[in-house]
Amino acid sequence: MNYLENYLERYEARKAGYDEVFFLNAAGVVTEGAASNIFMVVDNGLVTSPQGAGLLPGTMRSKVFAVSRSIGLGVKEEPIEVAYFTSAKGVIVTNALLGAMPVSRIDDTAIPINRELIISLNQVLNRAILSV
Repeated sequence: MNYLENYLERYEARKAGYDEVFFLNAAGVVTEGAASNIFMVVDNGLVTSPQGAGLLPGTMRSKVFAVSRSIGLGVKEEPIEVAYFTSAKGVIVTNALLGAMPVSRIDDTAIPINRELIISLNQVLNRAILSV
């Protein structure tokens, strides 16, 4: 697997003042970040694009699916379009090094941060990882 494109895109994003870059597939569906999986917070839980949209499964992504119900969150897979972020209750990126991290801004759009959700999600993720 070659991560050069991811590295180069993330490098360019950081030069422009961003921490991460999101990739879209040919249909315009948000698939993943250069170093993360993406979850959108909605009223009843989390939404992430399906693996079939062209994203890598991610270790933390599968852990989020496994533990989210223990804190009252449903997780479903459906294609996420960039326009959906404006109505999201939040956006979370995950990876094996950082766990779950809130996204505060996408381009010029401020994204709400639910700190309680982030803390709860990281607590159950950490417990799941430590129990292996």
